[in-house]
Amino acid sequence: MAIRDLMRPQGRNRRAPARRTEGRDPFEAFHDELDRLFDNFFGSTEGAGGEMPAPFGEVSGDFAPRVDVQEKDKEFVVKAELPGMEEDDVDIQIDKNDLVLRGEKEDREEKQEGSVYTTECSYGSFVRRIPLPAEVDSENASAKFKKGVLDIRLPKIKQVADEGKRIEIERE
Repeated sequence: MAIRDLMRPQGRNRRAPARRTEGRDPFEAFHDELDRLFDNFFGSTEGAGGEMPAPFGEVSGDFAPRVDVQEKDKEFVVKAELPGMEEDDVDIQIDKNDLVLRGEKEDREEKQEGSVYTTECSYGSFVRRIPLPAEVDSENASAKFKKGVLDIRLPKIKQVADEGKRIEIERE
């Protein structure tokens, strides 16, 4: 066996040939080619139902911040990675049994070197709804934002333990 045979992927993950683009919409052909390139680079998603796994909770917007949700004895701790954002860019609400994080980021960088003027802009927004398995005390909830990480503490509402109670049957 030659070394080049070892370097070439075999079987299902084998590189797909470029698709024919004659007589097709050029944007559709470009989209198909990008899909093929991503499949080759990251591996095919055929075995996973053709989709990447969804993040925890409901997500909408331009991006989905990574979150870590921990349930402790007395509280829930939620940490969200929000690089490039400030505390004023984020809104936190408790809606029924969901924690809702909303945010919007806008970054604009302008440079002028001699007669060349460049500007780069990036915008993005998100809404992340995280279901909570127990009721929380929203009055005593707290949040801190440091170096792009949002740390939210949600105390659980104490529930009276049901020890059980005997019910007497009345006699007639």
